[in-house]
Amino acid sequence: MKLPVEPATMFKVMVGNGNYMQIEDVIQNVNLQAQGNQFSFPAYLLLILEADLILGASWLKLIAPHLADYAALQLTFLHEGKLAILQGEQ
Repeated sequence: MKLPVEPATMFKVMVGNGNYMQIEDVIQNVNLQAQGNQFSFPAYLLLILEADLILGASWLKLIAPHLADYAALQLTFLHEGKLAILQGEQ
């Protein structure tokens, strides 16, 4: 994929292990299809080898309000006027 990468306003994010990583670049308009839903959002780039995509707090704000069921690994929210449920993997 040849997506247009731009310099971002530099800021730090805390990742799952409690460490902080520096954001330096952004792709302003990423289109993603996930479990029958189409999303468009800015993607901030981190050098993380274990994941293809991490949906962080900035993305969660776009789908607010939402319901997270951590036991079932489900995220439920309204998207384009319809109920959307994203199911995580065990």
